[in-house]
Amino acid sequence: MMPRRSVSRDLKAHIPILHYEQGLSVKKICKLLGVKKNLVYQTLIYSSTYGLHYNPHTNHVGQQCTLLPTDLHFIHNLLQ
Repeated sequence: MMPRRSVSRDLKAHIPILHYEQGLSVKKICKLLGVKKNLVYQTLIYSSTYGLHYNPHTNHVGQQCTLLPTDLHFIHNLLQ
C-alpha cells in the first residue's frame, strides 16, 4: 500500500472558493488541482461545518511546546 500524499492547507483553501464562488463542479476541481474527489468532498464538509477548509479539532503534527520551570521563572522575572 502506498503512503497517503500530503496536500497543503494552501491548496485545500482553494477548494471552497472554486466550488462556491467560481461554481466549479467537484469533478472539475479534482482535475484542476490534481486531487481525489474524497478530499474535495471532505474539504467542502469542513468548510460548511467549521467555516474553515480543515478540521480545527484534529491533532496537529509537530512537537508540543512545553515551558520548563526555568522558562517560567525567566518569564516571571521579566513581568516583574
